[in-house]
Amino acid sequence: MDISQPDFSYKTGVRVTLVGAAGNILLTICKFAAGYLGKSSAMIADAVHSLSDLITDLVALVSLKISNKPSDECHPYGHGRAEAIGATVIGIILIGVGFEFINEAIQIIREGTAQTPNNLAIGGALISIGIKEALYRYTANVGQAIESQVIIANAYHHRTDALSSIVALFGIAAAMAGYSICDPIAATLVALFIIKVGFDVAWESVQELMDASVSKDIRREIEETILNSDEVVSFHDLKTRKIGKDILVDVHIQVQPYISVSEGHNIAESVRKGLQSKVKNVGQTMVHIDAEDDGPGIHYDFTRRQLEAKVRETIEKSQPLGQHFDLQIHYLSGKAFLEVYVELPSEMSIKEGKEIARKIKNDLIPLDEVQDVKVRLNLVE
Repeated sequence: MDISQPDFSYKTGVRVTLVGAAGNILLTICKFAAGYLGKSSAMIADAVHSLSDLITDLVALVSLKISNKPSDECHPYGHGRAEAIGATVIGIILIGVGFEFINEAIQIIREGTAQTPNNLAIGGALISIGIKEALYRYTANVGQAIESQVIIANAYHHRTDALSSIVALFGIAAAMAGYSICDPIAATLVALFIIKVGFDVAWESVQELMDASVSKDIRREIEETILNSDEVVSFHDLKTRKIGKDILVDVHIQVQPYISVSEGHNIAESVRKGLQSKVKNVGQTMVHIDAEDDGPGIHYDFTRRQLEAKVRETIEKSQPLGQHFDLQIHYLSGKAFLEVYVELPSEMSIKEGKEIARKIKNDLIPLDEVQDVKVRLNLVE
């Protein structure tokens, strides 16, 4: 089955999280038993860490459930940001756990309360390291496959628990060898690592919540796809952001200035479909059509209705044409380029038609809004 399907990704994410939760429950019980019976405060502290993992599993499940909801009237872009929120919570929990470990290590050093553990504590630490490392690899692989921030964040939490168990193992071994101070020192070092991982997870998620752009490599791929699209002259105002694993794109593309509205629309649709098919995870895409680079904020303060009335009035003064003319307006370089279509009787000579066209152009060029004029004649029965 295609792992890009939302339902598959959701079910896979829930399954891997439930497997992790089951492992955390088992490890919490085993670590408490090993810590209590093995006389190891480090092992008991590690059990508390495993217990905190259950909280992140719950956060991950809730985030996955919310993010899997389809878009609705209140959330037209979907609910993908729930994963970023969940990953941020997990990151904050990791930071909190890290600081708690540091606090406990400082207390142990100050109070000199370290006990001499036994082999049961070492066995508990070894089992924890093996299970937690396996859960990390399994969860990280699934998270990357379904591109879920919250699952990847939860995988890092498994890894920190494995590292804390390594610290507990060395601390227990050193304490059994008579160097009890090694336990709190090693715990402090791992706590700093846990804090860094938590910060990285939270920071990346916060960036998404703040609509940060995609990476330079993905942006470059988007730019190349746009420029390689047929009929695109250039582009500007490219904006990207992420919602869950989906990439949203807004871009202005410049096309030839004299094409029809329908042709411009078709070019925009071609660019949109090209981005969605060629760039991985590109979702909703807004392509704005420009006849010129309007990046500086070009605005024309006259409307078609106003200009058409002015053009008709000007023509009628010297060449009464009634309703027998049509007008195309191209807004370019701050003024209007006019294409005037005039119907003339078929018995009229070419010379007479040219004179009428010249007269219309000469009358319209002086208008303040007009840059240039092209008159097209159509002889009718």
